[in-house]
Amino acid sequence: MNSPLDRIDLDDIAGWQGRVRALNAATGRFRTAAARVGAEIVATAQRQRDTEAAAANSAAQLAAQKLDAASAQAVRAAETLATRMFDQLCPGGAGMPFDSAQWRSPDLVGIGLPTHLRAGSWRGVPVALPLLSARGWSVSGDPARTADFLRGVVLRLISSAQPGRLQISCFDPNLSGTLGAFGGLREDDRAAEILPPTMTSTAELETHIKDLVATISRRADRLNQFGYQSFEQMQRENRRLTESFRVLVLLDYPAGIDARLQQEVKRVVTSAAGRGVFVLVQHNTEVVPAPDVVPAEVTDQLSGITGSGTGWASTVLPSVRIEHENAPGARECAAVAAAVATAAAGAALDSVSLSEVLVPPARRLARVEDELHVHIGLDEKGEPTGLRLRSSNPPLPNVLIGGAVGQGKSNLLLTLIHGLAAAYAPRDLEMYLLDFKQGLEFSVLGPGPDRNYWLPHARVLGVFADREFGLAVLRHVTQQLEVRSTLFRELGNITDIASLAPDVERRPPRILLVLDEFQTLLSEDDEIAVEATELLEKLVRQGRAYGIHLVLATQTLQGIQRLAVKRDAIFNQVPYRIVLRTSENDSQELLSPRNTAAAGLRFRGQAIVNDSLGAVDANKEVLIAHADKSELADLRLELWRTAPTPPPRIFSQEDPAALLDTVRRHHDTLRTGEESRRLWLGLPVSVEETPVAFELRPEPGAGLVILGDDAATALGVLSGAAVSLAISARGAGDRFLFLDLLPADPQISRARDTLLRTMRNLGADVDIVGRAEVSATLIDLAERIASRDGTEPPIHLLAFGLHRAVRLDAGIGGTARDALQTVVTEGATVGVFLLGWWNRLKSCVDQLGYNHGVGAHLFLRHPLDGIREICGSGTVWAPRPFRGLLNDGMADEPRAVVTFVAPTPTEASAIVRSV
Repeated sequence: MNSPLDRIDLDDIAGWQGRVRALNAATGRFRTAAARVGAEIVATAQRQRDTEAAAANSAAQLAAQKLDAASAQAVRAAETLATRMFDQLCPGGAGMPFDSAQWRSPDLVGIGLPTHLRAGSWRGVPVALPLLSARGWSVSGDPARTADFLRGVVLRLISSAQPGRLQISCFDPNLSGTLGAFGGLREDDRAAEILPPTMTSTAELETHIKDLVATISRRADRLNQFGYQSFEQMQRENRRLTESFRVLVLLDYPAGIDARLQQEVKRVVTSAAGRGVFVLVQHNTEVVPAPDVVPAEVTDQLSGITGSGTGWASTVLPSVRIEHENAPGARECAAVAAAVATAAAGAALDSVSLSEVLVPPARRLARVEDELHVHIGLDEKGEPTGLRLRSSNPPLPNVLIGGAVGQGKSNLLLTLIHGLAAAYAPRDLEMYLLDFKQGLEFSVLGPGPDRNYWLPHARVLGVFADREFGLAVLRHVTQQLEVRSTLFRELGNITDIASLAPDVERRPPRILLVLDEFQTLLSEDDEIAVEATELLEKLVRQGRAYGIHLVLATQTLQGIQRLAVKRDAIFNQVPYRIVLRTSENDSQELLSPRNTAAAGLRFRGQAIVNDSLGAVDANKEVLIAHADKSELADLRLELWRTAPTPPPRIFSQEDPAALLDTVRRHHDTLRTGEESRRLWLGLPVSVEETPVAFELRPEPGAGLVILGDDAATALGVLSGAAVSLAISARGAGDRFLFLDLLPADPQISRARDTLLRTMRNLGADVDIVGRAEVSATLIDLAERIASRDGTEPPIHLLAFGLHRAVRLDAGIGGTARDALQTVVTEGATVGVFLLGWWNRLKSCVDQLGYNHGVGAHLFLRHPLDGIREICGSGTVWAPRPFRGLLNDGMADEPRAVVTFVAPTPTEASAIVRSV
């Protein structure tokens, strides 16, 4: 919304005020002279003939009437001009009388910061005094009158300024409560920054003044840098990026001011003009100053307003006596405060569209030269600005991003990711994108049910990554250091990827590793945190030379114990800091000590961009471009069509492994030799999606024990194992016996039927063994083992829920239990393999014996003491959905597995078609 102030030449205001005063004075003198001339004419006429006197008197009266008419017309014209100018200088609440009914209108709020404020009236004409161009006002006189006057000034300010563009701080050493009528603002977090809690101690005031001094210094630098003459000009010309107008109210001055603080106040007052800082002093002449405090040193620097009787005298208009006006009522103050709080909740700057900062279509998907350059928003002059990720001259390899909840961190990450993706070809830039919070921001970057395209640069997508997967990604990227080191030696002892031209055939792509809420990796005091910290330090130190760039995003760095030791080692290698609006403490944590600039931001989407390890003088205020969802989707589709790539590795700690996708991608790996069969237990928690495979060989210990009380997950594990076995054994004559001891659950029964149908459609010979037949089947199978020589086709015993067998009438008596133990201990050597599920290790041991000989155990949701009996006393495991812990003797330590779920009928049909 354009302010009426844009329609007037503000530099000519003082001239107009002088002309109005001169016109009024001249009119008065003219009327006096006219009366005197008329009297002389009348006196002369008396000495002449009566007829001449009458004529002269008539002429004098006519002249006087004409003069009166001309004078009245001139006054009316002057008043009209003055009123029009006043309305432009003091729009809305800045110039409205306090008895106006419009004070209760919500439309009053946010019309724009005025250049002048109404101070009263003179002969019915409103009087305006300068605001933006002044250092401040010193108001003295009756304490009650001055308090009312100050309250009126504050009311006019908060009603006029747009939310987020004004901050009024008050020092009230005598606890007068002068501004208490606006307390409603402090009770609402959305608007509390407009009028922060009143300062009552000198320590609070000293801290605040230091911040004001820093603000004045910073603004002076920015005004010079961008060519603005004043804060006022910046406000008019820059509608997107702006800082708040700062007002310091000192009540009962010089109360509470000692000599040292007096010098700081003087420092603010003498440098405030044109910098958007205004000092409003209530000068109480009855207060005895502290030693070495001379109030005039401050008040003489300000525009003086002195009250006496029924009016005010101002040093700005010395010949005008400003009449007192009624003080604003409590209802008006409360109503305006409520309206301002409501407006503050929805306050926002004009947004920057992504198209304003993206590279144009003609330059998209280019080859990387010596750096990655991306625009993320507009600076204070409205120019695109962003990052230059480079390995040297100077090195700017890594980025730290922070900000409070809801301030636009996810939007910033999406803008950064898509900006780089649009600029550079996928063959030159790979992205590993991990989000450790339960969000959906990164999920749109991969394929989905409603889209068959993805961001072509995405190599890995952790849409809700856990710590184990995050560590796996760090390990994978760290391995690239060694891989690229070897390659660089082969290419001629290269030490910096920037020295490799784009046409070098074997030049590796740049890697962008984005870790949103990266502190999650370090949140526990455990082995994961220790290793993750070491890997992060290694990557930020060595990665730049090999084209590896890290983006670490978080809300706060406070409270991360693991960073206490390695903080400097890591973040001294992260020169870029981008911090959205946050608290003063977090601003200093994320930028650098004493750099509180991010706490001074007022709007969502504003950020401090700093490329010098957070040094205060390198701060740049930027409005981040808005990443519109539909615009991003269109861009991804455009990029994918131009440079299609294989889909990324997608990981979410809430999702199971996809059996159908695994079959489609890896079913060729299941074909084994005549003497072995391969089965899948799930997917690893790693970048690579090669299934966790387990081979059944005719050797002692071959077989699998599944332990845990989650029947649905156990059926998913057996489904993956059974389907992969059926594919592995296709056409070889293998026989499958499904021991059905399932709980009476319709959903599980349907999943079982789908599994069995799938196996048969894959050509498997499958028999179902019901509860009543379990004992007889086991005894028969044990007898066959004695006569087998290992040349017959294998038999796979899929025993689902053997812990339930102890409750059957037929039961597993001594003979049946012995038969089961025979199958386990002797069957594998002659091609009879057991894949069984028990709800607890104790149930399994009761039936098989403690030394049962099965070499592989997969734990699901199971008590830790049982897990440690098998995996070792130091094992740490936190059960979660679709996650298992495999101990198969093939790895140095147990490993996590993302388990499959039983296929749906639609997925089952697709599996059969895939092979």
